[in-house]
Amino acid sequence: MSDIPLGKDTVYTFSYDASLLFPIARSQGRELLNIDEKHLPFNGVDRWTAFELSWLNAKGLPQVAIAQFDFPAASSHIIESKSFKLYLNSFNQTVIEKEALIRCMVDDLSSRCGGEVVIQFFAVDDYPIQEPDGFICIDDRDVHCTKYEPDASLLQAGSAANGHWQYKSHLLRSLCPVTGQPDWATVYIDYQGAEISVDSLLRYIVSFR
Repeated sequence: MSDIPLGKDTVYTFSYDASLLFPIARSQGRELLNIDEKHLPFNGVDRWTAFELSWLNAKGLPQVAIAQFDFPAASSHIIESKSFKLYLNSFNQTVIEKEALIRCMVDDLSSRCGGEVVIQFFAVDDYPIQEPDGFICIDDRDVHCTKYEPDASLLQAGSAANGHWQYKSHLLRSLCPVTGQPDWATVYIDYQGAEISVDSLLRYIVSFR
């Protein structure tokens, strides 16, 4: 981790440089949670969105796009965020066609994270800002929170024996394992079965703070 770019003065480059990417082994965090990487208890992707991606076409005219990157949760590594941004900015003065740019990014990111990365480009005016339908926000409930470390014992049964439940919260916060700085997210929870007390669910989400 001594080579990581976070917290260091940075010399910015605006010509393509894949060496800027700094992978971090997922095992560092998963071992602390007793997660067996060979038998993950979940699936999915880490989705990153780059709102400031630019490069040059063959005529030197700047091109812009919003890019969406899906890193498989089963990949062996993630990409440290500052190094990722430096990498993306390295294309600013690089002459390349869009299709070649996407192929280049897929190859670079997939090889470094140890999984197949999926990339989508959107025109700035076409980027879909939307949320899943039907999820009830639980953030306004009048609950008292005192625990700010993950604690599954906070989850309590509700009164209903069976059902289909969809909740969301904008209050999920975790800390970057490198800098200790906060990372924010909206979490969507969709489950079937016995009801979980909504108040206890909110306390549980807050406990990751």
